[in-house]
Amino acid sequence: GIRTTTTGIGSSGGRVVSCSEDRLIRMWDFETGSNVAQFAGHTDAVRFVQFDDTHLVSGSRDMTVRVWDMANQSLLRTLSQHNSRVTCLQYDSKQIVSGSEDRTIKIWDFETGQLTGNMIGHVWGIGCLRMENNIVVSGSRDKNIKVWDIRSGKCESTLGGHSNSIRCLKFDEKRIVSGSWDNSIRMWDFRVNTVCKVFVGHTNRVMCLQFDDQKIVSGSVDCTIKVWDVDTGACVNSMTEHIYPVVSLFYTEDRLVSGARDKSVKIYEF
Repeated sequence: GIRTTTTGIGSSGGRVVSCSEDRLIRMWDFETGSNVAQFAGHTDAVRFVQFDDTHLVSGSRDMTVRVWDMANQSLLRTLSQHNSRVTCLQYDSKQIVSGSEDRTIKIWDFETGQLTGNMIGHVWGIGCLRMENNIVVSGSRDKNIKVWDIRSGKCESTLGGHSNSIRCLKFDEKRIVSGSWDNSIRMWDFRVNTVCKVFVGHTNRVMCLQFDDQKIVSGSVDCTIKVWDVDTGACVNSMTEHIYPVVSLFYTEDRLVSGARDKSVKIYEF
């Protein structure tokens, strides 16, 4: 099982992947819960992971982004131009985008590992980011969200409203949803860059979230996972199985998977 704190999780094709402070990345069978593979090579805690059928990309406190072969867990490339720990990343078939405590967002060519862009504007470290098409949305310890054009590398807009670090966010064509160490979740209208709803109920820092048209699911240092109604803003469910902070989660149509500092990955019928 997980020997130390689980810092990130992801899922694809019946597999769950977790990353941890023990420097290892583990692959799990979704149905049986058994550990089926490990990726070793990072020299400090692994903070973020994303994968598909052929590749896995990880970011670590060792200041590197690493690209792995899913078939044999071998290391393909190490991207090492950040000057502090890597806190978040996302990739597609063309590029990898990574954020760091060094206050930069870097863009890398997926095939070659070449650094192709460097987006600078946050005044404190990057806590989270998401990429979709040519848009990157980032959140920072400077309490702001920035929207970037990945082609020009320029910041298109800045959203302020949280009173503490922004730790997690997701967005679609209409909305940005952000979670903060101010214990709140905010929903922003992407088109006019204003807050349209605030979700209050967590009693400690919000660490992770996912949303769709009906609901937001969030995890917190208060050790709970909460489900929120998007329309009313009400909390409609609170899960209390974890005994330590919930730091990562995702859900599918019928499953919710969460990772926490109680050294566990939990799978719920959803």
